[in-house]
Amino acid sequence: MWKPTVLYAAFCAILVAGKIVFRRDLLAYVLKDLTLPAPVWTRVTWAWAGFFAFMAVLNWYVAFHYRADLPFEAREATWVNFKVWGGIGLFLAFAVVQGFFLARHMTEPSKS
Repeated sequence: MWKPTVLYAAFCAILVAGKIVFRRDLLAYVLKDLTLPAPVWTRVTWAWAGFFAFMAVLNWYVAFHYRADLPFEAREATWVNFKVWGGIGLFLAFAVVQGFFLARHMTEPSKS
């Protein structure tokens, strides 16, 4: 139950460290085929870092504090349902919103 929390927190930390320590938008390297202005990459990086931080805290809360009055097996079942349906749903919704945001700022690459 800790794994998703740690993974989300690690993704957030990597994006934040890339931006603050190395002054790089690591998502620009991952999505190098997209042509976007630098300020847009910065906004996208901070948005994803915030989303991963939110998901880490939310997963931690659902796994260990939501319905703490129930026995462990029932809490575990609730967490599994959240992880499968809630986590995937939130990730998909956020990715779609980011897609619309990116589409507004994309420029055509120059043809040589």
